[in-house]
Amino acid sequence: MKDTLSNRKLIINNSFSGVAQKIMTMLLVFLSIPIFISHLGVENYGLFTIVSVIGNLNVFAGFGLNTALIVSLTSSSDKEKSSVDIVTSLLMMIVLSSLIALLLFIFKIPILHLLLNLTESQLNEASVLFNYLLVSNILLFAGQAFSAALDSCQKIYFTNLIQFIYNVIYWLGLIIVVCFKGSLPEIGMMSLFASVVWFVIGYIITKNVFGRIYFSKDIKSYFESAQRQFKYGFSIYISTLTGFVFEPLSKLLLSKFFGLGAVSLFEIALKIRSNINELLIKFLYPLVPYIASSEETESLFIKLKDLSRKIEYFSFQLSAFLVFLLPPLLSFWIPKEMFLEFPPETIYLFTVSLTVSLLLFSPGVYPIYVYLSTKNKASKTINIQMISVVVNLLLFFALYKYVGSETIVISNSAGYFFSFILCIWYQKKYWNDSITNVLKYMLYLTLSVFPILIVGSAINVLVGNLILRIIIIAFLLPIISIFISKRMGLMSANDINRYLPYDSFLRTVLIKIFDK
Repeated sequence: MKDTLSNRKLIINNSFSGVAQKIMTMLLVFLSIPIFISHLGVENYGLFTIVSVIGNLNVFAGFGLNTALIVSLTSSSDKEKSSVDIVTSLLMMIVLSSLIALLLFIFKIPILHLLLNLTESQLNEASVLFNYLLVSNILLFAGQAFSAALDSCQKIYFTNLIQFIYNVIYWLGLIIVVCFKGSLPEIGMMSLFASVVWFVIGYIITKNVFGRIYFSKDIKSYFESAQRQFKYGFSIYISTLTGFVFEPLSKLLLSKFFGLGAVSLFEIALKIRSNINELLIKFLYPLVPYIASSEETESLFIKLKDLSRKIEYFSFQLSAFLVFLLPPLLSFWIPKEMFLEFPPETIYLFTVSLTVSLLLFSPGVYPIYVYLSTKNKASKTINIQMISVVVNLLLFFALYKYVGSETIVISNSAGYFFSFILCIWYQKKYWNDSITNVLKYMLYLTLSVFPILIVGSAINVLVGNLILRIIIIAFLLPIISIFISKRMGLMSANDINRYLPYDSFLRTVLIKIFDK
């Protein structure tokens, strides 16, 4: 794919549609959590999150075949071959997800009873929710074939629209169910309904955008397509399975050693950090079909290295803001039940530390991760996921007896840090990106946020009113960030011209801000 102005414009439009969709979803999620805790209670909310993790098939195999299909479709202009690939991918996803669901259903009682130590009443409701989630996630998993087809055509804004419709139905539906005294089984029914709507809409839009999907009479072509896609996607599949172990296993460890209350606390921190991270990933996701269709040239590597630096810059600035913004915002958002269960300092520690550690070490290496996933180097992503999981496990078991539930903060943060270091090594190996230069840039970024940290700390000490503190932080810290960034040359008008190459209100404003 040539890096033309129209292509960059399409990538930017896809990115902003993803950001808009994610922001709306975040609002729904943040609205729902206090309602869930207030109506379900801390224990049942923890139970809901645990069962949702176990019943979620997408965490087992979601992105392997999806990425394999995108790579296959972007590398072919043959309509009939592409149709065969889509049908093959859809069938593979249905079969694979059904097999996994069957295994989970067979071992449902041992999983729920022995692993979570549930009471008899909790076990009955959790079992019904579990069943609904299994069926729901078969549809969500299989429907990724439609999403991949749209994404390969650079119609990611349609994928975002479908996802937004699903999120509205899912979260508003759950809020309504909970407010009308619904329990876990009713929550499961609403989850299934949202998945059915998502699958049907995905099929209809894909058929209209991609065109008629041909069904070839050549059965051999389907087997060849399946072999090609599975071979490519298997490494990503294993990587996804490995990644599954990280956050869900953290919940299981907390449940096992510290109870469901600790899971609820972790889930709140997880919701915040995951939504912020996913917001950035939504903005960056259009890189997947772009990199998949681009030739591996020095020009591409230079662009990706520069993009990685800019993402890291933004992540550092955002992290500095959130250190001071999250605690007062949490005071208004989190239900009083959580503050009765845990001290405010513990809640702030979990939320701020887990969010900041992910932002510092994850978004900046997204380009190299996508590059490895789409350029026949997907096996390397297994190593990236594996090192974070191993470090997380080793540190948790080494420290939990001495540190308590806060151990998960240390082990999670260390896991992200070591996976970040490995990604930096891959950038050196495949992009000829100097590790020394990357570390120097990271040090430079660290120095750039010191003024923000100093002013933010002073505001915390001097301003007692929470609302006033939020207003001052939200207004003053970005101004300081812009001033420091211009002085240190971290962001310039040339960067704005490079990444926003066509006239727009946003481009005009940013150029005026960063023009020296």
